[in-house]
Amino acid sequence: MSPSSSSSEPSTPDQIYSSSLDSLGLGHALWEPEPNDTGEVQFGDVGFVHEGSFVRLFNLDPSVEEWKVTRWNPAYAPQALPENALKIKRNPHKLASGHYCSHGVYSTEVRGSVSVAAGAPVSAGLEVGYICSAKQGAALRLRSDARAEGIYPSPRLRRYIARHYDQWLAYARDDADHDVKHGDLVVVTSCAKTTPDWATCVFSSRSSGLHVSLAGHAGGVAGVAAGGAHETSVTHTPIQRRGELYHAENRAPGDARGRSDQCVTIKRLKVRKRWFIRLVAAADDHELPSPDDKLSDVGQQTHPVQEGIEIAASENQDTSTDFLDTLLAYELDVSGARVAIAGDDEVEALLNGLSVADFASYLRSAQPRVHVDEDGIASLMMHGLIVHELDQRFSRLDVSAGVTESPGMYGSLRSYQSPRRVRALISTSIYRSDRHR
Repeated sequence: MSPSSSSSEPSTPDQIYSSSLDSLGLGHALWEPEPNDTGEVQFGDVGFVHEGSFVRLFNLDPSVEEWKVTRWNPAYAPQALPENALKIKRNPHKLASGHYCSHGVYSTEVRGSVSVAAGAPVSAGLEVGYICSAKQGAALRLRSDARAEGIYPSPRLRRYIARHYDQWLAYARDDADHDVKHGDLVVVTSCAKTTPDWATCVFSSRSSGLHVSLAGHAGGVAGVAAGGAHETSVTHTPIQRRGELYHAENRAPGDARGRSDQCVTIKRLKVRKRWFIRLVAAADDHELPSPDDKLSDVGQQTHPVQEGIEIAASENQDTSTDFLDTLLAYELDVSGARVAIAGDDEVEALLNGLSVADFASYLRSAQPRVHVDEDGIASLMMHGLIVHELDQRFSRLDVSAGVTESPGMYGSLRSYQSPRRVRALISTSIYRSDRHR
């Protein structure tokens, strides 16, 4: 099955927020960046996103404070990492203070109605707002820089994650008692943190076209007063959240509330498996599969019979709005592998500064190369090769035919519009190891 666009639009604020900002290539945007009762988000964390907040289960690095999250009983101690699998980036980059808007969302200065370019510095004296011309959209405003720290890509780490993923999922379900599905668990490879002076805004289909002010007004309707993290929602109007210090112009030196512990985005590694069920011919009733049958480590349902045929189960259907899920579906589709692993770094490399609304169509047109290793795990080729090849191919595009200039987080972004034009330039090629040819 080819990866496709989601059959259902995101409906909750956290879903709209993260899916709308996917196209910026920042990673997964968290609607609730504040630390929760599982602790502050760290790279190396294993966990899942619940209603826009990242829930930590444990950390892969024993040197991290509270790598065993005591919130859960029993706390989990992960298997020992392979040597040099967790290589930390010593020179973190940052997200500069400014506006980060999804496609169709524009920042404005309310008093003068002057458009503010995405990523431009923000003046504290201006009453800033947003307007959305798209069906759905989102915006993040950073009044302070967000430092992003993480780890380098590592084939050893990827194999380790794929090997132990099912054990982690069993712990999350059976021991920690969470209602998580296969694919919900992720490993955090990078996290961008800022002080609690951020603000976010979400536009749904019913609020598109309205203007919202971060001072707490939307379409002339007053919002909630400042002081703490707040969510503002009025019927048919945009929804906002603000950090505790968003309206605090002057903070006392050493104010503990000004710690950079608010995680606005995370980059993830995620695993996806191709599930199969076995259809049994001429089986008695007691031999037929039941809903309680377990899945084996290789993702195949097993039954006490010798004959039958395998068919792909419905779990392979891609109904997610997450760009990372779309990439995983693509990897499984073109490689024929049973296990795929991908990260937000690959999504960022593939986008390469482009603003893409339909990522599934973009993948079908760009057709990035997929490699299947000796363990049968599918993944994209090395990041540098992806960026180099896409740079070469897109450099030959006629801008007027398929790529247009539009405002975005990097100033002027090219917006992908013509799958047919790109498809004509890029050929299909899938690299597989000799044992899987």
